[in-house]
Amino acid sequence: MASRNLKRTKALCLRYLDPNRPWTGADDRELRELVRTHAECSDWYNRSVSIHRSLVGASPGLPSAFERERMLLATMDAVSRAESQRAHFGLRWVVPLLVAGAVGIVVISTQRNVPENAPALAPIDSDYFGARGSGAADAIGVGVGITGVTESNQAYEVTASETSLYLDDYLRITLSRTADEYPFVFVFGVQPDRQPVWYEPDPEHGGLSSVSVSKGEAIPLGGSGDPIEFKLSGRHVTGALTVFALFSQKPLLQSDVARMLSTLPPTASADTLTAEMYETLAPAAGTFIVTSVSSVIRGGRREAAQ
Repeated sequence: MASRNLKRTKALCLRYLDPNRPWTGADDRELRELVRTHAECSDWYNRSVSIHRSLVGASPGLPSAFERERMLLATMDAVSRAESQRAHFGLRWVVPLLVAGAVGIVVISTQRNVPENAPALAPIDSDYFGARGSGAADAIGVGVGITGVTESNQAYEVTASETSLYLDDYLRITLSRTADEYPFVFVFGVQPDRQPVWYEPDPEHGGLSSVSVSKGEAIPLGGSGDPIEFKLSGRHVTGALTVFALFSQKPLLQSDVARMLSTLPPTASADTLTAEMYETLAPAAGTFIVTSVSSVIRGGRREAAQ
C-alpha cells in the first residue's frame, strides 16, 4: 500500500502535468519538499516527468516548455503573495527571497520512460537531482515508431519535427526490441474523448492478449514481409493521437487493459494514462511503456505542399 507521502506526490504530479488545473507556489514547494526528502516520491516524480517529456518530444534531461510555464506560474504566485504581505507588513525583503526560492524548481535529469529499475537518484545540491548511469534507457532496448503510408504506397516517417498523419492515408506501426527482456507487446492508440483503437491485439479479429515480438529494429506490425496498415479514416478522427506500446515480460490480457482504461475519464491525458498503466499493469506483467505522439489532419500526404 502506498504511503501517505507517495499518495500526495502522485496527486501533486497529476496536478502539475494537467494544463487544466492551477499550479501555485504552495503546490510547488510541497512537491519539492516531498521529492527532496523521500526516495519513493523522488522516483515517482522522476517517472512522471520522464513520461511527460517523452510524450511531448522534449529532451529527457530538461524541463519541457510546459514545465517551464508551470515554473513561471509558481514564481508569479509567490511574488504575488509576497507583494500582498509587504503591503500589509512592510516586509520589503520578502519578495526577492521568495522569488529566489520559487525559481529554484526541482529539475530531475531523467532517462526517457524510466522503468522500475531506473538508475538511483543522488542529490547534487539542495534543489537538484541528477540520474547516475547514463544510457539506462538505451539498455532497455525497446521502442515504437509510426509511419504514414499514402494510397500510392509512399511512406513518410512521423518524427518530433514532422508530427502529422493524414486522415486519408494509412498508419504503419514499427517496433524495436534489441534486448532479451520484454518479448511481448500490446499496441493501442488513444485520441481525446474517443474509445481506444486496438491495433494489436485487435478483439474484433480474435485478439485476446499481447503478441510476441521478434528481436530486431524497426519491425512493422505483421512483419516486414506483410506489414499491417490501418486506414486512418476508418477508426480515427482529426486531432492528437498517442500510440502506446506496452512491452512486457508476460502477456497482457486485452480485457485487463480495456478495464483499466474504462476507469479513467475520456479526457484523461496521455500522462495520466501512462502513470495509471504503470501502477496497475506493470507489477503483474513487468510492463515497460513507450509512446509515439502525432496529430491527424485532414486530407492526404499527396495533397500536401512539397
